[in-house]
Amino acid sequence: SMFVGEFARVLSCAAQRGLLTSALVAQAPMLGLDAWAAASRLLAKQLEEKGFYHQAVAQLLACHQVLDALALYRRAALWRDALALARARLPPHSPILLNLWLQWGRTLLARRHPTLAAQCFLRAG
Repeated sequence: SMFVGEFARVLSCAAQRGLLTSALVAQAPMLGLDAWAAASRLLAKQLEEKGFYHQAVAQLLACHQVLDALALYRRAALWRDALALARARLPPHSPILLNLWLQWGRTLLARRHPTLAAQCFLRAG
């Protein structure tokens, strides 16, 4: 049914069942920018639930959802990746960047890595 003009229904069914693929999302722009962005965000959620964090972030970044991508990396405790993304996409003195350094430092402190935690706290200022 995808090839007879019912792609919107196919995409909707795949999304509802958690069966979105990058191939389906790649065809979503024919339904409009909003449909593509929504499909990208749904695919990102699906990928995150399966543990494919980097692929999920790529989907979010494709539709300019930098803050959502950073939140995903935080939830996954991928601090280095979150900081690399934040440093690449946010202003140097962004409070979000500062907060990432502090959160990573607290996490390291809780895991009994005081020396590494101190480095994070120093980077936070």
